[in-house]
Amino acid sequence: YLVAGILGSAMASWYLLMTGSTLGLWMQRLRPNEINEMPVPALEPSVASEAGQSVIRLVRDFHRRPPGPDGWKELDEAAFDLYGLDDEDRIVIRDGLLRASWQWKGGLSRSVEPVGVNELQTYARAFLTSMDAWFSATNDMRMRAQIYDLPADVSHRVVRFVLEERQYPSVDEVVRTKRSLQSLIRDISARTKVNVENGLVGTRALRVHAHDEVSIIKPAALRHWLGVCGLEDAGLVVRDGARDMRSTSGMTAPRSHSWRDGSTSTSAQNDMPAFSSYSMTGGYDLPRVEGSIQEWAKQRSPSVCETARKRS
Repeated sequence: YLVAGILGSAMASWYLLMTGSTLGLWMQRLRPNEINEMPVPALEPSVASEAGQSVIRLVRDFHRRPPGPDGWKELDEAAFDLYGLDDEDRIVIRDGLLRASWQWKGGLSRSVEPVGVNELQTYARAFLTSMDAWFSATNDMRMRAQIYDLPADVSHRVVRFVLEERQYPSVDEVVRTKRSLQSLIRDISARTKVNVENGLVGTRALRVHAHDEVSIIKPAALRHWLGVCGLEDAGLVVRDGARDMRSTSGMTAPRSHSWRDGSTSTSAQNDMPAFSSYSMTGGYDLPRVEGSIQEWAKQRSPSVCETARKRS
């Protein structure tokens, strides 16, 4: 029952999708040796554990009556607990499977649907989860996410992250507004001294930095606002700040930095998704953020899924 539950979970689907030679390449086929090579927790202690007992109970229930969506989600969570995955790893797995569905018509159609507040909250909370891992090292900073509730037919969505001198965890809030997207963009331009409207011409997404904030502006399609996109964007924001701290000192005129999007790049190595970034040199209160990152890196051990995040 335990092995059956693991193989029926999102954990197994994601792992086999990442490692299988044919699964996901327009085919639904696995080779026996690919299943045999999947890592499984030691059976005896797993069966005796609370997570293992949950998996076994759910599989037995599934034999009595077919599971619905909630049943599968419960099995996924039990399997995640069994493998000891953290919140970020779980986001990577769920959204990795969702992205894999885009190779079929139904999934592709879903990927371009406009997002609402709930999806933006999922994105923002994933972003903040990643940032809090760094803030926890010094415990004197957090971020506040402001999610703008724009009309469904607006082309872009905006989420603003503000750095606060308060203990983590970070928080999010929905900003109900009747203002237009153009009005919000003008405000961002005024605060950051960056011509955001020009930046959006021919550019899919922007990270717009000021001294203690960053605004994320991206098309409204779901594919840009998954939880895993929040994890990726958090890493990019930190990289933006660390780059500016290394290369400059003091405040200068706004500059644009383009990354691996077909234009010239200021970085020789870049494995992250392509976005253009407009930043005030100096970014956040960077020495403090950098210190948090360095301390966090010393404390944190590699997570189970960390090495596969870029692929998913």
